[in-house]
Amino acid sequence: MNKDSLKDSSKGFLQKNSGIFITLAALGAIEIINRTIFTIPNPAVLYMLAVIYATFAGGYRAGAISAAITYIFAVYYFSEPGRLFHYTSAHFNHMVILLIVTPFSVLLVGILKRRADRAYELEKEAKVLEASIEAQKERGEELEKKVRERTERLNRGLTERMEAEEALTLPYERLRCIERSLIESEKRYRALFENMPAGFVVFEVVQNDNSVPVDLVIVSANKGFEMTTGLKVSEVSGKRLTQVLPGIENDDADWIGTYGRIALTGESRQLELGSELLGAFYSITAYMPVPKQCAVIFLDITERKKADERLKTLADKLLTINRIITTISGKLFLKDILESVLDHVLNATGLEGGTICLVKPDATLQLAAHRATSEATILDLTTNKIRIGECLCGESARNKKPLILRNREEVLEFATRESTRGEDIRFHAAFPMIKGDKCIGVLCIFTRTDKKPLESGLKLIETITPQIALAIENAELYEKSILNAAMLENKVRERTTDLRENQIALVNIVEDLNFKTEELEKANEKLKEIDRLKSIFIASMSHELRTPLNSVIGFSSILLNEWLGTLNQEQKENLAVILKSGKHLLALINDVIDISKIEAGILEVRYTDFDLYDLIIDAVMPFQKEAKEKGLELNIDAPHQIMHTDKRRLLQCLINLASNAVKFTGKGSVRITVQKASSRDEKTNLQLNFVEISVEDMGIGIKQDDLPKLFKPFVRIESPLTAKVPGTGLGLYLAKKLVTEVLKGDIIVKSAYEKGSNFTIRIPVNI
Repeated sequence: MNKDSLKDSSKGFLQKNSGIFITLAALGAIEIINRTIFTIPNPAVLYMLAVIYATFAGGYRAGAISAAITYIFAVYYFSEPGRLFHYTSAHFNHMVILLIVTPFSVLLVGILKRRADRAYELEKEAKVLEASIEAQKERGEELEKKVRERTERLNRGLTERMEAEEALTLPYERLRCIERSLIESEKRYRALFENMPAGFVVFEVVQNDNSVPVDLVIVSANKGFEMTTGLKVSEVSGKRLTQVLPGIENDDADWIGTYGRIALTGESRQLELGSELLGAFYSITAYMPVPKQCAVIFLDITERKKADERLKTLADKLLTINRIITTISGKLFLKDILESVLDHVLNATGLEGGTICLVKPDATLQLAAHRATSEATILDLTTNKIRIGECLCGESARNKKPLILRNREEVLEFATRESTRGEDIRFHAAFPMIKGDKCIGVLCIFTRTDKKPLESGLKLIETITPQIALAIENAELYEKSILNAAMLENKVRERTTDLRENQIALVNIVEDLNFKTEELEKANEKLKEIDRLKSIFIASMSHELRTPLNSVIGFSSILLNEWLGTLNQEQKENLAVILKSGKHLLALINDVIDISKIEAGILEVRYTDFDLYDLIIDAVMPFQKEAKEKGLELNIDAPHQIMHTDKRRLLQCLINLASNAVKFTGKGSVRITVQKASSRDEKTNLQLNFVEISVEDMGIGIKQDDLPKLFKPFVRIESPLTAKVPGTGLGLYLAKKLVTEVLKGDIIVKSAYEKGSNFTIRIPVNI
């Protein structure tokens, strides 16, 4: 290997791995700063920036290696001194954010880098085409020069021939040889002209009385002209351009004026022009071969221009989506999120006004944010109840589909409120914000002018409305958690007051109990600390974990649905794993929050009428595929029974029991049966009707000694499948809490080890 090749390979190695070296240098610098100057409060952000730079500099490979190095370094940095893999609460949150956001950042930056590289390649191809055009121009000039030289030589030869004929000194055969040579030379240059890959045409300018170019006559053209324009040279030669292309004189590109000035001034120009009449975009080199003529060499670059526009549109869309989601993810309170969303949407569409209405539990709309809305409309929406199905926003909320009204007549057709009909709205678009199958609000934009938004802007809004709905739900949960924390604090304060009063009474009665009183005070302080930590935990779980987790789920869903571009099979499988894991983690967080709400007595309960058979079908449906793969039979024996209780909580309990039955059954069947029962209330002597829902499996069963542990939180019964089957030990504990405290019933367990288990929920038909 010579020195030059060794130098080139070393340079390539450094360029490919520059991002990794920068990451290592950044991690070292952070560690030095932490040890010598000051402690960085949140180095996780710096770690993610280093990984993003590595991805941008070296692609997916460099980003993945840098992410791995960063994870190893973060494990050491965030661990407590001398205790590897032990973290404080704050450091644990940083680690979670780093582990979740970093892979997604690498993926997003990698996509943007690929788009940028593709744009750079297109630009290089354009430069190559321009160089080719310049070379063709030079060859054309050389061809023209040689033709002139040949013509001059021919003229000289003819002159000499005439002189020879007059003097009778030059033989006739020699003159014939010269003539044949000139003809062959002309044929060679004509073939070069005809076979040029680029289009070539020569125009002669036509002027009016004021010497202003008014038309162009096509003098000659090559085959490249036919291939590029679709016009036959034999049909257009000698004709005026306005005859060949009627209306060309009114084209915005001003072809006649541009070529006419070049033919009259001798100025050579290189330019890119697009024509609506021709429906194409060209890279052009034009010059004057002879006075009053313009020679044009051109290439069709329409596809390149379209590719540039598509790249720019996609980049703008990605940036807008990222900007909106980043903004709303960084805000905690509902009002701030709604105001920010409305501003971003109006900027993206260029419209002047908009509103956001939230759907209340009583199926009415409440105005939550507005821009450029009349006082009459604001007064109408804030003082009157607007039900779903009424007026413009209500119609969209009822159908759960966007409602686009593109003119004044369509707006008046759907507007049922006088305040809305009184405004001169000429365009109105309403987008429902859907979470699952529930509409939680409507985003409306409008204008009183004739300006209309682009379809891409409307599609953008439709794309981000599910993310906005998630952000709204998170903000509502966060505000509820703050309220719950305040309620818990008040309860603690009341309990503290009661304890102090009891303490004073005990001290007055028996002085010998002073020691016990001090212990009660310490216990009271511990209870206060536990309640405070519990409140902080609920608030933190509902925001710090759910907000970034919802972003990961949302972005994974967008990429998996190929809204931002096609994916290969490996990318789809990896994104499916990310989406499934994110949803599993979100379900775990929801279980923990539900348990906290039940224990605090603030769980929201909704009693509705529903068919028990339909609910059991809904509970079993998610596990049919897994049961089929394991060869299990899923049998349902249930009547159509109308229930009046909390449908959502009963469904949650049945899903937990059915999931356990399928997971811990290797072969055989899982059977769900429903039996009706009744008993008489001893206090009221009234007949009470119950249903007993049994979930019976033929799985591994439960030992009798382990039955008392079943309904304890975070406890998993040891079995051969414990290591293989994922779980947290919260499912049965949550089911027990919901059945006894929300559904006012009981849950009964019967099990035989290695033979199977039977879980029975006994609840009243009507609550």
